[in-house]
Amino acid sequence: MNKTEDLLASKYRKIFKNKNPNPKWAYKKKSNQSELIHCAIPFVGNNYLNSSPKILLYASAENLTGYNGHLDNDNKALYRHRDHYESSIGKDFFPDVHIAPITDGSLLVVTLYCLKQIGFSKALNSPRDLIELISFANFCKYSIYSKKNKDYANNINKLSESLEYVKADIEILLPDILILPKSIYEHNKIKTELLSYKKNMQIIPIYQINASVINRTIKKKYKKKRGLDGDVRKWYSQLGKNSITGKTKENFLSVFTYIDSLFINQKKSNNCFDLALPLA
Repeated sequence: MNKTEDLLASKYRKIFKNKNPNPKWAYKKKSNQSELIHCAIPFVGNNYLNSSPKILLYASAENLTGYNGHLDNDNKALYRHRDHYESSIGKDFFPDVHIAPITDGSLLVVTLYCLKQIGFSKALNSPRDLIELISFANFCKYSIYSKKNKDYANNINKLSESLEYVKADIEILLPDILILPKSIYEHNKIKTELLSYKKNMQIIPIYQINASVINRTIKKKYKKKRGLDGDVRKWYSQLGKNSITGKTKENFLSVFTYIDSLFINQKKSNNCFDLALPLA
């Protein structure tokens, strides 16, 4: 952990204490059903504060289906992304960070590709090099208590429960670029709140990157990208977890064309993602 994570943890503890025992629909501790599982702070790379641009990456929500009590300890729950990351050193190409689309590499490949689009040229030998430059978390700070995995990106009432934490993330981390699921960002309340937290923060709303969205939505709208090079090609070749295999991995090539289209459309609207950002 680092000082920035400790600062976030202190803020999260205060928010969590003030809200507890709400929201009522969130996962409870296995050892004490009257207490909620503590929300996790973002992982903050050790080189984040010196990086340029500073990137905050949000996935959607955590799946705790089949929860076995491993997060009943508040401190472990708070730092779970850091703990998983450090426990996975020397193992897989894409480190385990307890966020599925980052652990499987898909969101890291997308983030790398976005950086290349804005002119980032620093050599990144492995995903760990990128991870140490960025910060990431789930936007949704609570997981719905359910026997089945449930995402609530379309439920503004449930999303609103996370806004105080998200505000803390942005005020402490001061990101230049925020990447998050477009299904969350498209809520007017979310968009208004995010834009008020930090001026001149570039926001890149994207589809959730998972097998279902890749095969059912992105593949149908965008052609497969050919001619990948350098780090992007290398990292793409390492995808192979969480159903990003076989045809889905082949269809993932359409994700790159989708990202291309985002930047092309931004340039056409004179609202470029890379406005005045110094690049390390």
